Amino acid sequence: GLGGGQPKRISFENFQACVSGWTHDGRVLVTTRADSGMTWATMVVSIDPDSLKREPLPLADANDAVVDPEGRWLYFIRFGLTVTNDNARGYRGGALGQLWRYDLQGTGEAERIGPRDANVRRPMWANGRLLVVADSDGRYNLWSLAPDGSDARQLTQHRGFDVRSAQADGTRVVYQLGADLRR
Repeated sequence: GLGGGQPKRISFENFQACVSGWTHDGRVLVTTRADSGMTWATMVVSIDPDSLKREPLPLADANDAVVDPEGRWLYFIRFGLTVTNDNARGYRGGALGQLWRYDLQGTGEAERIGPRDANVRRPMWANGRLLVVADSDGRYNLWSLAPDGSDARQLTQHRGFDVRSAQADGTRVVYQLGADLRR
């Protein structure tokens, strides 16, 4: 828990499991390889840290997800260079990182939102807005979006290095820039 204590293993995958964050009700969102058997396919699962109950979310090729503070919308990335751990710059091919949202309280399909002409990764929440790392200007920088993916505002304008390993606490973002951490 947040108060400390002994760590507890909650995932038992036969491959990489990457924690995206926590849901509003205390479950852990984890990106892992999909059960389909395809080596590049990913999925997001929700894990209850107490019971270890694992619930795959019904989203194909999803990775890097966050749930909004009210627990209604799941924002996630489909495809993207995160899947292959690639560091290519300016990629605009068929595996472009796409921002999607899914209504956790509904029965509808997920919908693609946000920029269509850039790689998008690492959705986060801060100050009532959706934050992402996107390469819209040629370098990965922080961007702020309205919850529906509109009203894109560039928050950083780094040219020498890409924004990496971003993490938000609801009001602030910490990220790696070259060998430095920035807030």
